[in-house]
Amino acid sequence: MYDVDYFGSDKCEVVVLFCFILDDESSKRSSSELRANLTELLRISEGKLSSLTEERDQLNVSLSEITEECSRLQGWRRRSEPHTHTPKNISHKENCCPAGWKKFSHFCLLLSNETGSWDEGRKDCRARGADLVVIDSPEKQGFLISMSTTETIAWIGLTDRVEEGNWTWINGAPLSEGYWKRSQPDNGGQPRSKTMQEDCAHLTVGLTITNNWNDLPCEWIQKWICEQSSKCDQDGRDGVQMKA
Repeated sequence: MYDVDYFGSDKCEVVVLFCFILDDESSKRSSSELRANLTELLRISEGKLSSLTEERDQLNVSLSEITEECSRLQGWRRRSEPHTHTPKNISHKENCCPAGWKKFSHFCLLLSNETGSWDEGRKDCRARGADLVVIDSPEKQGFLISMSTTETIAWIGLTDRVEEGNWTWINGAPLSEGYWKRSQPDNGGQPRSKTMQEDCAHLTVGLTITNNWNDLPCEWIQKWICEQSSKCDQDGRDGVQMKA
């Protein structure tokens, strides 16, 4: 006869050993799953860090471009300001421009207080002995957009009414260098047969971005910029008069 207690004891040991093995296998699986989860979290974190680093670099580039643009505008403003020292054989006249106008080179410029269509703006300028502004240099463009710290849309003397896409200044000169916004001019994305054409150009005063021209329907209501020759420009020089 077999000893029942003997075999019963062996059975308990086997059960305990089996449970230990199962627990060990479960621990191994848990550790493996935990390691896999941590690895995945690390991969995701590295991806987010890479994305944030890229965004930071893009912001640094944008900041650098804005800083450069501000420096260029400040340079234009300094160059356009009257000289503080005058040669002995040259004297400046006072009141080179009418009250409220700003002097740039040998021109006087006025940002209107009134609003109206492109034609109404030009009519107002001509009544003042001036006309809508013609922009023929980056320095002049820079000065115009710095005339106010408040963003203001204003008509300029540029139109393609005669021939779509052929932009011409009011003095008859063709446009040689423009400062258009991206994808402009676009005539509003409309074909020529539409009644509301975008045939008149405006700029935005108060922006630090040089390229800010846009085309709009000439009937739209907004301010305008007038231009006339400086009274000091008696001999074709920049606001100076030679002594006799």
